[in-house]
Amino acid sequence: MALDAWGLPGFLYMYHFRHRLGGTGRNGAEHYVGFVLGNDPQAVIDRQKAHKIGSGAKIMKAAFDQGCDPVLCRVWVGTRNDERRFKRSGHFDRACPVCKNGGDTLPLLVGSTQP
Repeated sequence: MALDAWGLPGFLYMYHFRHRLGGTGRNGAEHYVGFVLGNDPQAVIDRQKAHKIGSGAKIMKAAFDQGCDPVLCRVWVGTRNDERRFKRSGHFDRACPVCKNGGDTLPLLVGSTQP
């Protein structure tokens, strides 16, 4: 991918895993954040289908296979650069509406700004 494509708009999306994937601490995962290019929200749903059948991120395939019950909990407009910045910052629980609600599932949070 050309470097200028990193600034093109799309959607960032967050999954919350109802059951922790892997070990404890830094060896486990409770969230996944991804990016899909484009301006059609259907692209996020298409990406979700790809994750379920294993043609997306390996961690998502593992989460589905191991019964972690991933929940799409947040979608917002951004770029691949925004995704990288967000992933480097860590602390996904601070931006996760499920974690903020004590583990109870909330309706999908959709917004136009970063968390």
